[in-house]
Amino acid sequence: MKHQRTLLLVGLTLLFICLFAIEAWAGPGGKIAKALFTTFWGKVLLIVLTIIFLPFILYSRIRQYFKVRRTMAILQQLAARDRHFDWMSLKNRVTDIFTRTHRAWGKEDMGEVSSFSTSWYWQNQQLVHLDRWKEQGLVNKSELRKINSLTPLFVRHSGLPGAEDSILVVGIDANQEDYLMQRDSGLVVEGKKGFQDVETVWSFRLHQGEWLLDNIEQLEFWLSYVRMPNEVPASALQPAAAR
Repeated sequence: MKHQRTLLLVGLTLLFICLFAIEAWAGPGGKIAKALFTTFWGKVLLIVLTIIFLPFILYSRIRQYFKVRRTMAILQQLAARDRHFDWMSLKNRVTDIFTRTHRAWGKEDMGEVSSFSTSWYWQNQQLVHLDRWKEQGLVNKSELRKINSLTPLFVRHSGLPGAEDSILVVGIDANQEDYLMQRDSGLVVEGKKGFQDVETVWSFRLHQGEWLLDNIEQLEFWLSYVRMPNEVPASALQPAAAR
């Protein structure tokens, strides 16, 4: 297993090096990079890269497939005894929080988020990010077009009464526009204009019977949760009469 992880990391590292090299060759719009793969030797290079990295990509995809299946199975078992873990209800809750959070970012007011997030999260977003950006003359432009998929990556049942402080991590693929620009000049300083598919990792914490937004992480953390075993005590999976 450790050997497989090492091979995967090496393969991904080589892939990133190749991608960065191609990006360095590219002009505006990546025209040179696109032209590279339309030539005969470019196509040969693309085929070789595909052959080299396909096993790593397949390994990662297969591992995620089985991890998501395990997570869904655990949620189903938990939901049989506790409605808070019903995936259909969770999907609606996650969708609602995701949509409203983007709307709050667009308004530069995380106060709207306080009703469906932990106090730590919304205060951190307002004070550490939005207020600091205002002081620096920056504004965050955020607009959501649609959610492409929701993927349950990890669940941790606390074992406490009412499952208080349990954690659910969901990978979210959405088509959205999100960038940071100077308020006066309109110059984009981070991100870029235009809608694109973006994958992020959202964590939710169960507090007093409600799932609340607890954290948002970037795509690079996705695989970390795929590798992380779900944490559910046996007592949470047992029928109520058997406890």
